[in-house]
Amino acid sequence: MDNHPVLSIIVDTMAFYNYVYIICFNGNTPDRMHGTFDKHCSFVRHYKWLQPLPIPWTNDVRPQQKVLMIASVRGGANQEQKLREIFSNWKMPQEIELAVCHYQNWGGTIGALWDGWRYLKSNGITAQYVMVSEDDWISNSWPLRERLLDEGFICVGHQLGTVDDTHLLFMRNGYRSCPIGTRSTTGTDWFEAKYKPDKWVWMDGGFYFFKYEGLQQIEDKIGPFTKAPQDQPYCWQRDGVGYGELCFPWELHYNGFKIIMLGPGTTGGAVQFTEGSPFIHN
Repeated sequence: MDNHPVLSIIVDTMAFYNYVYIICFNGNTPDRMHGTFDKHCSFVRHYKWLQPLPIPWTNDVRPQQKVLMIASVRGGANQEQKLREIFSNWKMPQEIELAVCHYQNWGGTIGALWDGWRYLKSNGITAQYVMVSEDDWISNSWPLRERLLDEGFICVGHQLGTVDDTHLLFMRNGYRSCPIGTRSTTGTDWFEAKYKPDKWVWMDGGFYFFKYEGLQQIEDKIGPFTKAPQDQPYCWQRDGVGYGELCFPWELHYNGFKIIMLGPGTTGGAVQFTEGSPFIHN
């Protein structure tokens, strides 16, 4: 398999970052990769939480936050040249470092998280927080997610839905659930055979937020984050929904980890953008 980084820019091995931000590009066209990456980069660059700020009640100033962005481009080997055309001359803001990794297009967003996690560990890179996002999603509030992780949640995801529905789920249990057999699934046979669940527990798959040590705890407990076949091309229904949105959160839940998702009715939700749309960040 062609499962290795092909291009890195600026990244220091054995480094520490406040945030590692993985963007999953699933077989995108060069124009889409360029456009959406530009939006993500703009968001991170102007995100006020990353800037040096006065610390309340003291005369100290919060130090500059250090960010590593990993562009996880998932597609055929013929995309390597396109990768170099897009990213080789990219002028990154001073506060952001960039790694561009090229992988076979397998596993979807959780596959990108797993590949990114292995990239960090193989290069001795540590961090305070690690997040993964589909290329057309972004969270508009990281501090609320940080607070929830401090309160004991292992993963803070996001949810699609109305404001009322969001608040109902947030107050009740923080994730979606339904009895087995009430939604069509592909790629979940292994999970049902191993765990014999009586219900599904899941989160919508656009954005996930973790502590670095939380990901290590997850790996220690469940091994690879997705059990999607690495020798087969990405299939949205099987890999994105079945192995990703369903099996990953449920496996966390089954093994005693607390998970929660935030929706558009909360200040920590995720927002979607499309080609040609203005990219608005809070």
